[in-house]
Amino acid sequence: MYSKYIMKLIFGLLWGRSQKNVKRAFRVPGAGEMFEFYLARIQRHFPNASCEILPDDKVLVKSQGDQIWLCERAQRGAKNPSPEELAAKIENLKVSGASRLWILIGPPNGLSEADLEALKPDFLWSFGKGTYPHELAALIMLEQSYRALTILDNHPYHLGH
Repeated sequence: MYSKYIMKLIFGLLWGRSQKNVKRAFRVPGAGEMFEFYLARIQRHFPNASCEILPDDKVLVKSQGDQIWLCERAQRGAKNPSPEELAAKIENLKVSGASRLWILIGPPNGLSEADLEALKPDFLWSFGKGTYPHELAALIMLEQSYRALTILDNHPYHLGH
C-alpha cells in the first residue's frame, strides 16, 4: 500500500476557474463524476493523491523535488507508455525521493511553446496519435494512473480489464 510513501501525487487540470469542486471543472456532469470516482479509487492506494485546478492565469512553479508529467498528443517527443512502464516510472520516482509528482492535462487549446518552456515537464505522456477532448484525456490520465498504482500494489484490477 502507498500510505508509506511520502511523495504527493497531484493531478492538475490546466483549465477552468480555480474551484474546490472538481466536478464543476467538467462541462459534462458524468465526466466530473467519473473523474471523482477514479480519484477516490487512487486515494485508496495512494492517500497523498489530490487534484488541483490551475486556471490559465496561474503559473505552476516547479519546486525542488517536483516532477512534472504533461499529458500531450503524440508530438514533441511524447511517449505512450504501457501501464507497467508507468508503474515502473512511479516506483522510480518514489525511490529517488521525489516530493511531488504533478500529472497535468492542458487546456482545450493546448499549450504554447512558451508555456512548455516555463513548465519544463520531465515527461511528456501521450495517449497515442488520437486527439481527445481535454475532459476525456483527464479521465484517461486518471484511469491509467490508477491502473499503474494497482500494478505496484499487486491488485487484480489490472489483470482482467
